[in-house]
Amino acid sequence: MDTSFNSVLGVSPAMDEPASGVWPVMLTPFTATGAIDWPALERLTDWYIDAGVGGLFAVSLSSEMFELNPDERVRLAETVVDVAAGRVPVVATGTFGGDHVDSVTAMAETGVDAVVVNAATLVGVDESEEAWRTAFDGLVTATAVPLGLYECPRPYHRLLSTATLEHAGATGRVSFLKDTCCDRDRLADRVAATAETPLGVCNANVPTLLESLRAGATGYSGTLANVCPALLAWLVANPDADESDTLHRDLTLFDHAIRPAYPASTKAYHQRWGIGCTTTCRTGHDPIRDRHAATMERVHEAIEAWRERLGIDAPAIQ
Repeated sequence: MDTSFNSVLGVSPAMDEPASGVWPVMLTPFTATGAIDWPALERLTDWYIDAGVGGLFAVSLSSEMFELNPDERVRLAETVVDVAAGRVPVVATGTFGGDHVDSVTAMAETGVDAVVVNAATLVGVDESEEAWRTAFDGLVTATAVPLGLYECPRPYHRLLSTATLEHAGATGRVSFLKDTCCDRDRLADRVAATAETPLGVCNANVPTLLESLRAGATGYSGTLANVCPALLAWLVANPDADESDTLHRDLTLFDHAIRPAYPASTKAYHQRWGIGCTTTCRTGHDPIRDRHAATMERVHEAIEAWRERLGIDAPAIQ
């Protein structure tokens, strides 16, 4: 009988390999009163998986994680793990509060395949890279949990050095990076430095995505996966196909189109085409205006045209 820590936590063997494919930064659906809409979350989870994603990133910034209380974050991760039911791996941010060992362990107990470390929570904004690495090594030593890394822009934006990412990958414990450097040369350096480690570089930036995939990045983890995960999954799987450059151009435009009023804009997209959620958010955002709705109509039309063009038969939003 396997009594290893990973087995007890239900950690999937899938995370023994670098994270690859599309990893949506999942939305949290809310009711009109601001409570989590659990049935809508279950439908949304199935929709991502049916679109062919490689994994799911629950409890992310797009999930409005800082506006959730600790119990909600844990239940959110548990629900996604239960609905995913091993079809794809699930990761979730777990570095909250003053004691990261306790918060990481609590998140691991939900059954997620890896607990994601927010790079901006281990040390303060004015502390050095050396201090960050010391804090990270302490967390690795104090836990037995598979980990991911997330260069989240809150509470501040800390970009890790290539050397630090190589160090993290060399621990053998980190298989997922949501990369937010948005820099072609830096992405290529990061990919090269971690190539011999289990760490998979998932680019969050659509404009640099295709070039990073051709340089060896393993996937995409960003906001556009809340609108067209199937197209992104096709691009990640086919970076050198004849259609890839044109598709990438259009995905870059779609990415720009959803930014006003995000994440309410993507919730409005799901509301309009059938997931059955409200546009309610706990974070502040610009109001959704008629011009935003009209833009999303055009984006939806273009997505459907691309799905037909590429022969993608994953369920559309109906």
